[in-house]
Amino acid sequence: MSFQSIRQEIKDVIDAESDLIQVTYLTNRSTFEGFPACVVTPSESQADYGSTHRDKVTYTYDVKVYYPIKD
Repeated sequence: MSFQSIRQEIKDVIDAESDLIQVTYLTNRSTFEGFPACVVTPSESQADYGSTHRDKVTYTYDVKVYYPIKD
């Protein structure tokens, strides 16, 4: 499985399983079409990636949930 297809699978599960999330994105956004919104991105920390002694690669993703907080 490729890096992008795993990220798409995470998005698909969020979309299918959560009635609360209005919109899910695969890239960081400055504007959202609804709230709460999720953004699924690869981890920015290189320390989160690596392979084991059996050559199994670990992919790490961040799932951020955005919701506006009003005063």
